[in-house]
Amino acid sequence: MRIIILSVMLLFFVSCSLVQNTQANNNTKGYDISNISVYDVGLQKEIPFDKFISTLNTYDIVMLGEKHDEKKHHAMQNEILKRLSENRKVYLVLEMFGTNMQKTIDSAEKNKANIKPNSLQKEIGWDKKWDYSQYKDIMQTAFFSDNVKIKAGNISQDEIMTIYEGVMPIRGDLSTRQEVKDKIAKVISQTHHIDDKEMIDKLVEIQQYKDRRMADVLVNTDDFCIFLAGFYHVSKDMGVPLHIKDYKSSKKVAVVGMSDSLQDKQAKSDFIILFK
Repeated sequence: MRIIILSVMLLFFVSCSLVQNTQANNNTKGYDISNISVYDVGLQKEIPFDKFISTLNTYDIVMLGEKHDEKKHHAMQNEILKRLSENRKVYLVLEMFGTNMQKTIDSAEKNKANIKPNSLQKEIGWDKKWDYSQYKDIMQTAFFSDNVKIKAGNISQDEIMTIYEGVMPIRGDLSTRQEVKDKIAKVISQTHHIDDKEMIDKLVEIQQYKDRRMADVLVNTDDFCIFLAGFYHVSKDMGVPLHIKDYKSSKKVAVVGMSDSLQDKQAKSDFIILFK
């Protein structure tokens, strides 16, 4: 039964959800911004890409939502990372690493001079449940940059199992409201065709613990952060932004969604990258 539960949870949590090193530059091509437009939700209009980048630079935390298996999302994230890290220090906080992996990441960074791009996946302890081919370029950009530090943001698999087996619920003024839990439950039920209420309630709780941990990392990181995660995690109406507010943090947060159309992301994002 434990194995079945673990398999279901892995399915949900994975599917939802400066001087650059020369070798890294040769492996990461610049993104053709003529293929996208940027919609500013606050202004209710499209803005130039350069204006978008300069605006993001005024925030403390930039959240880049994604669909995990969309290569164009990762290519766009890579371009944004390159531009935002040109003249400043950046922490790249990732959903893909549990915070228990930070020592492995730090150890690899100390040995950066001896690491080649083709061995990076192994050196940083990349979890194989994530398709590395989707993230290779952005990981190389981050790792081989003098201005970017990779930071693990998530809870570990062991923590997920502990939460499933029973822990005290998370407290919060905004993040734990019933309407927020209901939205998460709806996503889980519709996306993964789960109708077992007890199972859904457990998965909602785990999702909230994941969001709380990622919020904690972002709030307690001193420098400018770029946060890369599935869109439901960055969504303003159910994800990490609500947990950051519960920390009473004064940090300015920008949520960037990515889509082929505006759809319903306007209420959940500050900016939307629209692919043509």
